[in-house]
Amino acid sequence: MTEEVIYQKVLEKAAHWDVIPLAIVVHHEKELIGVLELKRHENKNYPEYEYWIGGVFVDPVWRGQGIAGKMIAMAKEKAKQLGITTLYLQCESHNIDLYQRHGFKIIHQASYHNIETTIMQFDVLLNHKTT
Repeated sequence: MTEEVIYQKVLEKAAHWDVIPLAIVVHHEKELIGVLELKRHENKNYPEYEYWIGGVFVDPVWRGQGIAGKMIAMAKEKAKQLGITTLYLQCESHNIDLYQRHGFKIIHQASYHNIETTIMQFDVLLNHKTT
């Protein structure tokens, strides 16, 4: 898949702001600097975990400037607006602190496509504050 095809898929998801899956896209001027997906059933091993944050990416030049945190806050607010009660995500160990700072709790460890991950959850109803 070319970079242009990926970019078009992200734009298609971003165009549908009230339908899951959706993408949160951050630009600086005309440069794409961050993306996050809000989607259903990311990990087939856990069908009971319905709504997920995934595909979080921030351009390396822009990391450390709060871009991921802002996208996470937007995703949590959008989940609340859509009536979603719980969000899940899976991440590698080096990203656990980021998500814990934003209210996600560790549920358990998992293996996904032969990569060790941590499954985390955020209770949208209990956490009215989104950041």
